[in-house]
Amino acid sequence: MTHTTSSFKASGNYEQALDRAARQWGIESEFWDTWGHRHTTPPEIERAMLTAMGLSAGDREGLDRAVEQRMAQEWERLLPVVFVVGESAFSKGIPLSVPVALAEAEISLNIRWEGGGMDLRKLRLAELTTTGRAESGGA
Repeated sequence: MTHTTSSFKASGNYEQALDRAARQWGIESEFWDTWGHRHTTPPEIERAMLTAMGLSAGDREGLDRAVEQRMAQEWERLLPVVFVVGESAFSKGIPLSVPVALAEAEISLNIRWEGGGMDLRKLRLAELTTTGRAESGGA
């Protein structure tokens, strides 16, 4: 099976770093208003919003560091704290992020169904399909 490999690469310049950080934190590059007019988000607004969210948005290095840390946190978390998925999508699989050190571990998965029922499933991670890889912080 072919799978993707992700790793962090530094931005080429401040504008690229700002754009990547803005997208990572959910700041849209453009929007349409009620009257059907398209607006682009100016860099100074992106910078102000990122700063308000606690990022050091004054230089490329600070933005890249924040994006790299966020990517690492997402890959190091097995699952989001809450993961909502429809039953048909659930039967196709749930994406997990598994550190290599835990590849042979067994996990317990608690599933709460919309109707109130719960299932507890135990899974051996080594038996799951690998769909991608990421490198973060040299690991």
